[in-house]
Amino acid sequence: MPNTSLTASNIVTGVWHASLIGRIGDNQPFFVGNTLTQVVEQTGYVYLRINDTALNDNSGEITLRIQITK
Repeated sequence: MPNTSLTASNIVTGVWHASLIGRIGDNQPFFVGNTLTQVVEQTGYVYLRINDTALNDNSGEITLRIQITK
C-alpha cells in the first residue's frame, strides 16, 4: 500500500502522496484521485502520473478509463 502522507516529495502540495494527478498542456497540475468529473476548457495533451517526485523507488501499474464528452 502506498504511503498516503503529505510529504515534501509531492508535485502537488496539499494532495495525498502517491495519489493520481493530471495536467492538461502546460497548465497547473490537479488532483484526479479515484474519480474525476470535470468540465475542461484548456486544450493540449492530458498527462497523468503519481504525485511523487522520486520515481526511482516506485513500481506497479494502474488502469485508467477516460471518457470524453463534447
